[in-house]
Amino acid sequence: MVLRLRAQGFRVFHALEMYPKGTRDSLVFAAAQQRGLTVFTWNRDDYALLAYAWGDWGHGDHFGMIARRKDQPQLGPTQVFPVLERYCRDTSSFVNRIELF
Repeated sequence: MVLRLRAQGFRVFHALEMYPKGTRDSLVFAAAQQRGLTVFTWNRDDYALLAYAWGDWGHGDHFGMIARRKDQPQLGPTQVFPVLERYCRDTSSFVNRIELF
């Protein structure tokens, strides 16, 4: 999916391009913030906590988080691609946004 989105000109990264599998969520979130990236995750609760804590701990604004609602099943690649593409095309600011789909 990352390669398909890049082919459309979007600036996207997979967490595995920055860190090995199993890296703590806090390190992935911090790396995204340092790069000015919005996080797309299935791990809604942990990343929402990190997004709120980011500001509470004095780091300022965060660059946003997108996750599925608790009552929604995890989607397969065919279903998730249009969701990712829609958010990539959204030109509004994701600063301090927590979006649930």
